[in-house]
Amino acid sequence: MMRPTRHQMFADFARTAALRSICGRLIQVGCIITNMSGTNIKSIGYNGPARGKSHSCGGSPDSTIKCSCIHAEANALVKAPYGPRLRLYTTLSPCPSCADLILNSTVSEVVFLEEYRNPEGIRTLLQGGISVFGLGDDGELYEVDRDFFLQSGGSNG
Repeated sequence: MMRPTRHQMFADFARTAALRSICGRLIQVGCIITNMSGTNIKSIGYNGPARGKSHSCGGSPDSTIKCSCIHAEANALVKAPYGPRLRLYTTLSPCPSCADLILNSTVSEVVFLEEYRNPEGIRTLLQGGISVFGLGDDGELYEVDRDFFLQSGGSNG
């Protein structure tokens, strides 16, 4: 058995956190925030209801009812310490709203496993000076193509 890289290990943690999601309308998303050296998990989040609320989002894939789940990144950021630079691992690249929240935190790097259908979140992060990476099959990070996202407004996927 091959020893996973730290990036693969945190990606697996994010995938496991996503399994806690009760969202019936959206994809299950998990998020892990670590220190920059990758030796300490600072926060965990997944998309779900606010503390004390019913464990039901009120939506389903074919429903017109708005989902009341809080996004994984927001759930992790609200519990993360403020001060030291942090790295955020997420199973799905951030939406535009979560990207704005990340800009207001001390996260300096974002690693995603799959690209969200709206590339605006990645563009927002790049414009805000956040380093954005995908995770390759080899367990190593690859930096997203800044020019592609900033000039074309396109999507890698």
